[in-house]
Amino acid sequence: MAGAGPTQVSLRNRWYSKQSGVLYFESVDSGSGGQRRYHDGHIVLDPWVPWLASRFDRYRDSNEVAQQQLVLSKDNSVIYVFPRPDRSTLGNVYTAHAWVKAVKD
Repeated sequence: MAGAGPTQVSLRNRWYSKQSGVLYFESVDSGSGGQRRYHDGHIVLDPWVPWLASRFDRYRDSNEVAQQQLVLSKDNSVIYVFPRPDRSTLGNVYTAHAWVKAVKD
């Protein structure tokens, strides 16, 4: 997606914690004129369907929040991101896109 930067996802809770199905993420987007927009939030894994999750996103520089539905590909290499315009403060401004795992050398 244009302007999207890398997203880092991490697990902050132990597997035996009540919140073990909740991941934390941080990301930065680049806007027009080189402006950087930082955002973060949580990814909540579906306890009944292991390849589904919901992402709750909030931008640090505004009151913009959004929710997205995530679907993991069969080979675990791609996460498909489907925006929920009815659960976004800006409405239908995001398009469906995908995350691909970056391999570090």
